[in-house]
Amino acid sequence: MAAHLAAYLGAHLAALLDALLAAHLAAHMQKSAKRTAQAIYHNHKIGIFGDYDVDGASATALLANFFKSINVTYEIYIPDRKKEGYGPTTDSFKKLIDSGAKLIFTVDCGTLSFDAIEYAFNNNIDVIVLDHHQSEINLPKAHSIVNPNLSLIHISEPTRRRG
Repeated sequence: MAAHLAAYLGAHLAALLDALLAAHLAAHMQKSAKRTAQAIYHNHKIGIFGDYDVDGASATALLANFFKSINVTYEIYIPDRKKEGYGPTTDSFKKLIDSGAKLIFTVDCGTLSFDAIEYAFNNNIDVIVLDHHQSEINLPKAHSIVNPNLSLIHISEPTRRRG
């Protein structure tokens, strides 16, 4: 009897946790969509920082093709694997910002890019992280983070807001 009760409760608890994670993911997707629409409406240049591997390059190309199809100016930055390593750096974000980017997307990276995202924030540039990699308990203070692999620990952790 106890085993059946545990299985029953476990299944319902798992469904509840899945629903909480889905709601969290949806909230960040909506926040990301609103910020993107704002950038498009104001004709802001958008920076796309993509990882150099297959899924990062593919995601970068998809995002760039979308912006191109609606005549939005964008700049792509994919780091040199040997010279720059993995993920955004302060220098790479500085290059995107210096090129005129007013919003930066990271694709297939960014969940652990604390310094680069802090640099962007300090320069009044929002960062939207689109990633699937595992995270630590702490997250960078991005505008929004769309990552299906965030844990329940992150649900209550707010992203940084201005003013």
